[in-house]
Amino acid sequence: MSSSVELSPKQKEIVFAEDGSIYVKASAGSGKTRVLTERIRYLLGKTKKKILALTFTNKAGEEIKQRLNDIPEIDSRLFVGTFHGFCQHVLENHGGLIGLSKMPHIFEEEADRLELIEQAIEQTPSYSDEYRNQSKKDQQSFRYRGLNFIAEVKRKLISDDDLCNHTKDDNVILLYQTYQDILRSQNAIDFDDLLKLAYELFIAQPNVAALYRRSFQTICIDEAQDLNNAQYQLLMALANGEHKNIM
Repeated sequence: MSSSVELSPKQKEIVFAEDGSIYVKASAGSGKTRVLTERIRYLLGKTKKKILALTFTNKAGEEIKQRLNDIPEIDSRLFVGTFHGFCQHVLENHGGLIGLSKMPHIFEEEADRLELIEQAIEQTPSYSDEYRNQSKKDQQSFRYRGLNFIAEVKRKLISDDDLCNHTKDDNVILLYQTYQDILRSQNAIDFDDLLKLAYELFIAQPNVAALYRRSFQTICIDEAQDLNNAQYQLLMALANGEHKNIM
């Protein structure tokens, strides 16, 4: 499987590197996506296993797919997409093992999550009175603070039992719990729950993580310097110290 893309000697060193872990440090505009794409092309030419390519944006994933669309059966040989897309795929296939009888509705958009926060505030007496007496601007700031706290709890994989070690503010803990109750009542999860639940699945059902580990010859992570804790821990649970081919 050859490529007509021109590569510098350093880029060739990365693209054609043998098995093992690779850490590529490069500045913006230096051809990282091109190198990642050509690395995937090279690997697909030497293995029958699948490749997992995790990106930070759908746009980056689509760009990689587009550049590799000349490869036969590319969709069945390469999973390329965001961490959230991969986690959704995992939960759709194995979520029943952690009690998801069917895939919940996902509140992905920020506007929808802010609306849920407002509902949670209205249902939290210690917050609702203070909230009603604020200006529109302060209410907006209040909603964002609540949303940021909830996102932080999930991205740091803080369990419900550990919430009180994370903050001494009982009101904000109650707000978080009310927000989660509203989600559950609608058979829904939010964007950050995708990572948290997939991580919990891999920890509770290590055979599922092993299944994915065996099916991927290599795991490629784009923009890895931006991994948050949930993404990093998910990756650690997937690799489990056994999968060494990580770029």
